[in-house]
Parts: sequence; C-alpha cells; structure tokens
Amino acid sequence: MDNEIEKKFIQQFIVKNIRERLLFELSGKKRQDGIGRFCHNADDLLLKEKIILSGKELFHNEIVKTVEKYDLSKQWYIIAYNPIFDKKICKLSEALNLVLGNGMAAIIVSDNIAIIETEQCFGTPMRYICYTKFRFILVTILSYHGFFVNINVHSAFGFNLVLTNLRCWGKI
Repeated sequence: MDNEIEKKFIQQFIVKNIRERLLFELSGKKRQDGIGRFCHNADDLLLKEKIILSGKELFHNEIVKTVEKYDLSKQWYIIAYNPIFDKKICKLSEALNLVLGNGMAAIIVSDNIAIIETEQCFGTPMRYICYTKFRFILVTILSYHGFFVNINVHSAFGFNLVLTNLRCWGKI
C-alpha cells in the first residue's frame, strides 16, 4: 500500500521528467536521496499548477484551515527523511506535529492533497500545499461474462468496493 500512495503522489504532483527516477529512489535503497530532493529543490519538482499555497509563513493552524477547505481525509501518509516518521499513517494534526519544524524534508499525503516541507537551513522552512481535484483510484476488471462485468474499485487508503453484474455495452 505504501508504494501505491507514493506512486499516486508522484503522478499527481511531480513534474513529468523526474517521476520515474523519484519513484525508483523512493522504492529502494536510495529512499533518503529521493526525499532529500525536496530539501532544496521542491520548486523544481512540484507541478506549479497544483500548488495552492506556499511560503515560509505557513504554520500549523493555517495549514489545517486551508486543507479543511479541500480535503477531510482521516488518514494521512508521511514520507519523511527521518526514518522514525517515514511511512507512518496517522491523522493530519498528528502528522503535522511530527514533521513540521523537524529540520528535514517531509511530505504529508492524502487522497488528493499534499503538504511539503523543505529542509530548514535558517528560519522557517518553505512549505507547500498542493491539491488536485482528482482522487486516485485503481479499477480492476475481475471478470466478465457476455454483457456483464465484475469490477473492483480500490483507493490508495484502503477503500475497496466490488461492483458485480454491471451491464456493459461494448467490448472490454
């Protein structure tokens, strides 16, 4: 599941020319290198059109207030340079308390929103809130018989729905 959440994050918010490399780094021994890219180069990695708010003056309360306008997810996934917090799933307030001001790069991801904090060199680190209207789901055709199809719908955070005996008007 961790890998699916990270894939979704990369597909939704990262510029196309770095996606494959970043996915490779996050999924293996170079994980720290992949996360480290956000320390000083987040501007070059993030899709500009997905950034809804950024700055050094984004603090806990403002982040929560902004995120609540777009997403009310109960589960958030942390991608963090610090291995103690990395790959942890928790509520938004807990995730923010764990990673904000920690000094190193961190990403907090939900279905369609990401909060990115860069490395803290001096003062407050740069923070970004990215949003996409589309939620990530995986649709799998389980089986089909004539005009009827069975489909499995699965979100990155474990929502699972099986649709059976759906009428299909065309070839699959």
